[in-house]
Amino acid sequence: MTQTKPKFMLVEHGRYFYQRKVPLEFQRAVGRKKWRAPLGSDFEIAFEKLKELRNEHDVLLREIKDPEMQRD
Repeated sequence: MTQTKPKFMLVEHGRYFYQRKVPLEFQRAVGRKKWRAPLGSDFEIAFEKLKELRNEHDVLLREIKDPEMQRD
């Protein structure tokens, strides 16, 4: 069975990475243009880490957009 590469997952030399551009309107607040983090070499573990990072960054972007939102 073939696996479909999820959005924001990069594969380099058999290892998985989370890579995502920070939207232009948020780059100044975030302090960078791109997020990148190693996820490991096992697809299942990498996919779980990717979901965590994606959710964390989605929340951060929502908080920057609406400062009245608070983290739990």
